[in-house]
Formats: sequence, structure tokens, C-alpha cells
Amino acid sequence: MPPETRPENAWQALRRRRFLLGRWPWRALAHTALTLVLWAIFMVPGIAVVAPLGGAVAQLTQGQFAGAVGLMILGLAFGVVLLPLMATPMLAVDRWRARLVDPPSLPAPPRGPAGAWWRDRYLTPRRWRYAGYVAVTLVLQTGLLAALSILGAAAAALVAAPVLASRQDPVNVGPWQADDPASALLLAALGVVLFVGLFYLWTAGACLQVVLLRRTLDIDRVERLTEELTEVGASRTRLVDSFDSERRRIERDLHDGAQQRLVTLAMGLGVTRVEVTEALGPDHPASAGVAAAHDQAKVLMDELRAFVRGIHPQVLTDVGLVAALDQLTASMQIPVEVTSNLSDRPPSHVETTAYFATSEALTNVARHSGAAHAWVSIGRDGEDVVVEVRDDGRGGATTRPDSGLSGMADRLAAVGGSLWLSSPPGGPTVVRMRIPESR
Repeated sequence: MPPETRPENAWQALRRRRFLLGRWPWRALAHTALTLVLWAIFMVPGIAVVAPLGGAVAQLTQGQFAGAVGLMILGLAFGVVLLPLMATPMLAVDRWRARLVDPPSLPAPPRGPAGAWWRDRYLTPRRWRYAGYVAVTLVLQTGLLAALSILGAAAAALVAAPVLASRQDPVNVGPWQADDPASALLLAALGVVLFVGLFYLWTAGACLQVVLLRRTLDIDRVERLTEELTEVGASRTRLVDSFDSERRRIERDLHDGAQQRLVTLAMGLGVTRVEVTEALGPDHPASAGVAAAHDQAKVLMDELRAFVRGIHPQVLTDVGLVAALDQLTASMQIPVEVTSNLSDRPPSHVETTAYFATSEALTNVARHSGAAHAWVSIGRDGEDVVVEVRDDGRGGATTRPDSGLSGMADRLAAVGGSLWLSSPPGGPTVVRMRIPESR
């Protein structure tokens, strides 16, 4: 069998057979003993909280309910004021002594906002969680020390039974009695077993306290990660909006600038073509050159118009998603049926995302599916807009990295949407896109 690796903390050591021969029981005992130092440091604020509550219990046993309620309110008021103040230094001490039981350092509590000390201490959930940790650990450590004191005294008396029995006097330790050397030795053996159990008890108690501390501080880490993810989502939304705005600006500049100048050029070439043809005849080389230039200008104008529509179709902004998809599918090589049950227009970011994702899906249908027909349906499911693209092609589509479907999934994820694909061999292929209207 391979040799056992050395335990990295007291919790791992507890489950080893050589636990009692190692250093971890003594490190855990030092951790537990430092509780007395904490009591000495925080004795005054602790008494201010505990004493009124103890007095309230005494008043209740005497039937004085009014006095008990007053003392309980006083104790709770002291606790509300003092526990958040005690929490920060106690956490610092507990993080330091936790290394005795679990050497990897625990995360530090986040710093509060500058200039908001009182608000950070009393108006943030984090501080009250720390205060709850302080209250729980004080009760836990008090109970642990009380149990260790009682059981330790009993174990010491049991171990000393043979010495006490040698004086010819019976020895009584709790329910056990020894009046001869044999029974005294039996009590001593029981005392040794109890001492061994105490080693495990204080180590387990120290491990439990460190687990509570780690969980308390891990919540801060989770909250920080949540805040960071929220900020990442917000920045991603801003980037998507900025990209859409820039795309519309490019489309507008091309439409109002280059496209208009190209239209003017084509019209001028058309007029020149007519004049040159009338003056020189259709068979003259100059007439053929002007005609070729005019035809090339018209082809370029059609290509630029298609390019502008691909950047951001104006009909998508002016009329909406359904009209833009009708315009898109009208030029496709296969018939595409578009249906919609939307009663009103979705937000612009939803329409833009749905249009370009559907355009990518239809491009895949035309290029790779071998379909004879395709269908696009648009509807709502709760607060989401759902677009489904279906074809009767050969199927077998997959979302490989760097594929069109992966790009669609990334585009949808940028606005909090999702993509679902079903494409068994032999078809049909169904691509369902879900886009939330709120973000």
C-alpha cells in the first residue's frame, strides 16, 4: 500500500489512525485555549450584553415579568450596539488563530466604503452576518469549554483513582466507586479513555468553529463574484448597444453618403450613354465603353444596397422584425414562410438580435441543409420572444466551435438569450431562439 500523505489540516488528521501521535490535537487545543484570551479582551462588552439577559432569566424564574422584559430589552439593545463593533476585531483574531487548525489563510473581509463607517457597521447585511457569527461562536466555544472542563476534571479524578484508593478510603467519581485496587485501576483505565475522547472533542470543536468562519467569509466572496458578474453583464449590454449604434451609424453613412453618390453617378452615366449613343451610334467603341461603365455602376449600386441592408436593414427600424424578415426571405433561393403572433413590436435590441440570428440560420439552411422549404415562426413565451426556424432538409447540424450556430449562440448569449437545436440525421432541423425582452 502507498504511504499515507501527511494531513493538511486538523479535519483530515481526525480521520487518521495516528491522530493522537501527531501535532494536530495540540494545535487544536491551543486554538481552543485562545478562547480564554478572547474572553479577556471582550469581557466588558460581553458582560454588558450577557448580564441583562441573565438577569431577565432570573426575573422570569421569580415571576417578575415586567422586570424581565425590561432587562431583556436592555440586553438586546446592548447587543445591537456592541455586536457589530465586536465582530470586526473578533474576525481578525479568529482568522489568525484558524491557521492553527487549517493553515491555508482565510479570505479577508472586504473593506467598507470610505467615509461611511457608521452605515457600514449598522446598515449592511454583511456586518449583521458577522455579528451573528460572533454570537454563535461565543455560545459554541462557551459550551465546548464547559464540557472540556467538566469532562477533564472527571478524567483527572478517574486517572488518580489508584492513588486515592491506596489510602484505604473508597473513591467516588460520579456514578462510579472504587474501594479496592482492582476497581481503582479500572477507573483509571476509564479515565485514560475519557482523556483520549477529549482530544477528539476539542479538535472537532475547533474544526467546527473554523468551518463556520470560512462559510461566513465565503458568503462575502460569493457576493463579490455576484457583483462582478452583474457588472460584466451590464458592460456586455453596453457593448452590444454600442455595437448596434455603431452599425446603424455605418449603415446611415453608407446609405446617405456613398450610396447616394453612386446613384448620382449611375444616373449621369445613363444620360451620357444615351447622348453618346445618339451622337456616335451604338456600335462605336466609345458608346460600348460608356454602356459598360453604366452597367458596372448599376451592379455596384445593387451590391452596395445589399451590403447596406446586411449591416442594418432600414425596414427593421422603420416597420419591424416581421417586415424585415419578409424582405430577407423574398430573395432566398428556397421558399420561406414567415408567421408571427406578436401583437406589438418587441424592444429594438430583441428585434435586431432576432433578425441577424434568423438571417444566419436561414443562410445555413440555404447552404448546407439541402432543404426544399423552410418556415420561420415568431411568438412570445412569457417575457421572452421565441423565434423558431424549421426546414425539411437532411439534418445532422451540430454546434461546432467557430461554426455559424456557435456564432448565433454567442450573439444570443450577449443579450441573455439561448439557442436550442434539434437536427437528427434525415431531418427535420429545428433551431429555436429565446430572447428575453428585459435585460
